[in-house]
Amino acid sequence: MTGDRGSRPGKTATINVTPLVDILLVLLIIFMVITPVLQTGFQTHVPARGPGDQGTSVVLQIFRDGRLAMNRQAVSEKELPGQLSAIYGTRGDKTLFIDAEDGVSYDTVVRVLDTCRAPGRAETIGFVLN
Repeated sequence: MTGDRGSRPGKTATINVTPLVDILLVLLIIFMVITPVLQTGFQTHVPARGPGDQGTSVVLQIFRDGRLAMNRQAVSEKELPGQLSAIYGTRGDKTLFIDAEDGVSYDTVVRVLDTCRAPGRAETIGFVLN
């Protein structure tokens, strides 16, 4: 036993990365499968329509060219605050539905929303999706 212990040929210390890569790939696949399940939306409540609710909803339509119509009757943007105050002044249910056409500019919708949300007007606003 002569003492040449540190110089044995063929024995070197290396890190085996294959198990590490396998574990990382499995974790990646697990996260890719779970991520779409974790995405959540917002909760909505759609009330059931009763027999006495026929025609009581207020629907404000916004057209591409900037025209407005409330319950299918034309209304200008200047007349809108007065009509909304008249409708919602004595009404218990202050819900308004907005039906905007495709292609209506964002600033037009926001301007109309601001007008509708003023005090004494609509308290709950819903959007009609077509």
